[in-house]
Amino acid sequence: MVRFSNDDPLPHKIDVESPGKATGATFTEPGVVEALCGIHPSMSLRVEVVE
Repeated sequence: MVRFSNDDPLPHKIDVESPGKATGATFTEPGVVEALCGIHPSMSLRVEVVE
């Protein structure tokens, strides 16, 4: 399980909208997962799942 938290003073949207809030995701297969912020399209994250 990967935990995503918003430690920034601004809201973001990858199912973690409010500052100080967190969410998680479980990845069941190896690969690369990329996501964009729904509020700030120039911001993204990349998770490499190895096992």
